[in-house]
Order: sequence, then structure tokens, then C-alpha cells
Amino acid sequence: MELNVSLNEHLLRSVMLHSRLCPRQVLGVRMARLACILLNVDPALDRKPLYVFMEIGRCTADAVIVVTGASPTNGLMQLMGYGKVAATFIKRSSGQAIRISEHQNCREIAVGIMPTLSAWEAQRDAYQIMPDEQLFHWQSVCLTVPLPVIFEKHAVTCQHCGDRVNEHCEVMVNGHVLCKACVFSAYFVSADVTPHPLSPDRALWPDHPAYSG
Repeated sequence: MELNVSLNEHLLRSVMLHSRLCPRQVLGVRMARLACILLNVDPALDRKPLYVFMEIGRCTADAVIVVTGASPTNGLMQLMGYGKVAATFIKRSSGQAIRISEHQNCREIAVGIMPTLSAWEAQRDAYQIMPDEQLFHWQSVCLTVPLPVIFEKHAVTCQHCGDRVNEHCEVMVNGHVLCKACVFSAYFVSADVTPHPLSPDRALWPDHPAYSG
């Protein structure tokens, strides 16, 4: 199948997130495009068709986000931190999963194709024209963990601070609806307030309203 957005356009969109195009951006774009073709989905036409377990962050992950629309912020990408240029793409409508990883010899092949360039430049340029078989290894896989539930939009109001709490992130304490910042120690305090000494595992300070009826 042909994707509605071209390789060139995806590369240009990826560059917008960085100061220049790098080899791992090209790999990320090519990897995500291959996944879309293998799973017969087109993110330009289908709404949020894929879930992605991304095994490395930074440039490669940004490029995959550009192509698939799946990201940690919309709950459709999980960063695994394996340090591998690889990802598993799951078609949400069917559960079909394919893991695509960098071919162990792709760097050497790229340098051989463009020997007059530096290794970095050769990888950046050759990766754009090399066949998928020289760039990647891929296989169908079965997940050992369930996909997370993507909740519908939801919001409540914290009964202590009055802030609106979205995405089912509220905490119930003694029948009170509270936000995590009020229940646990927050990552910030007002510049006019001295931080209260609160250990990370301490749930509530004694005078918290949640302790009162």
C-alpha cells in the first residue's frame, strides 16, 4: 500500500522537531512507515490506529511520533528504555503486533554505498534510499503485557485546591476527591511558601482536610 504522506514530507516534519536531519530520524521515519504498510494502516486517514512500544527515545522516537501520531502524551506510545533502535507497533483494531529493529549491518552498508561521505552523512543519506531489508529486521510478535486502556475524556474538581483534574488522575481519600499534588508531595511550591518536609512515601500530612470528616 502507499501512504498518503510521502517519505520526503515525513522527513521534513521530523526536522521541524530538531535543528537538522540525522540518521536516527531517518530510521524512525522509515521504521514507522514500514510498520504502517505491514499493518495496512494509514495514520493520515485512520484516527489513532497504532499503539507503539518504543525501545529508544530522542530522535528515533520523535520520528515515529511524526509518522504514527502515537506519543507518550496521548497515551499511545510507551518508552521502554532498552536503548535499542527498535519498536513494536500494534494495530489497535486487531491486536496484530510487529516488532521492527535496526539491521545490525545497516551502518556498514550505508558507508559502503556512499564512501565519499563521512559515516554520519552516509548513514543519513543512504538510509533514505536503502531497501527495507537492508535497514531493518522485523517479525510478528505476541505481547506479554496488555495494552493500556485509553479512557474517554473525564474531569473532576479537587475538593482541597479547587484545580480541575483530568484523565482519571484523581485520588479518593476518605470519600474526598483530591488531586495527586494535594495527596502526595508536589514537585513545586509557591515561591512565598517554605516547603513542608514530606517524605516521598508519606501520603498525607496530619492536618490535611482529607483526614477530617
